[in-house]
Amino acid sequence: YSQCLRLPVLHSMDRIGDWVRDMGRHQGPGSCRIVLTRGQPTKDVAPKVIMLHDPPSEMPASLRLKSMGAPWHFGYGLPVHPDPPPYSQKVDIDAWTTIKWMSYAPNCLMTRIAQENGADDALLLAADGRVLDGPNFAVGFVLGGALRLVAAGANRMLPSCTQVKVTKAAALVGMPIREGTITIDEVRQASAGFAMSATRHVMPISAVDDHKMSTGNAMLCDLQSAYWRMVEEDLQAEAQLPPAGMPGMM
Repeated sequence: YSQCLRLPVLHSMDRIGDWVRDMGRHQGPGSCRIVLTRGQPTKDVAPKVIMLHDPPSEMPASLRLKSMGAPWHFGYGLPVHPDPPPYSQKVDIDAWTTIKWMSYAPNCLMTRIAQENGADDALLLAADGRVLDGPNFAVGFVLGGALRLVAAGANRMLPSCTQVKVTKAAALVGMPIREGTITIDEVRQASAGFAMSATRHVMPISAVDDHKMSTGNAMLCDLQSAYWRMVEEDLQAEAQLPPAGMPGMM
């Protein structure tokens, strides 16, 4: 997506990934925010890679969400995409509308408004009542004895890396799972729900508006167990890699 912005990336994704892992080894648990700058060639200012480490923040055991319209969202007023491209498909450099915006101001505002109304965060909706996502997390629900997740491409969103991992974990243990569209009316029939992100992992949703959900739902608990087994396997595999240095990082 950096190509869409004509943003030069001087280092490979593998090298940046090595830097992230090295930061984790040196700084300990937390999150890493990566900022790429394009510099100013006319002033001989070189592009930079800036890495910021944030220590872990205390997360609630579950989330109470307030449903809210998201008129700035790409998926708000457009119909469901009938033939969305696969996640792995390369995006054309001129497809600027696929850029994941760096300004989260509207998303952050929805979080604050939700909190002012007694919720923990917001659940963003399209104009027709379709569920999109949270301000900075994906969502899924237990509906009709199956896991139902919002399909990013069909709803004109960039995919969640954590959701990709969740779908793989569920498939490995044979859990019924389907990605597609979910309406707010369906959410009000769900027996359980969960948020997915790199910092929340698979976090139960205890309520959406006035509809309460079970945080101890058996299918949700099985999904969390499958997810954490996959994470543990990934960490064990990661531990076998040789340590990487950080030469040349700016």
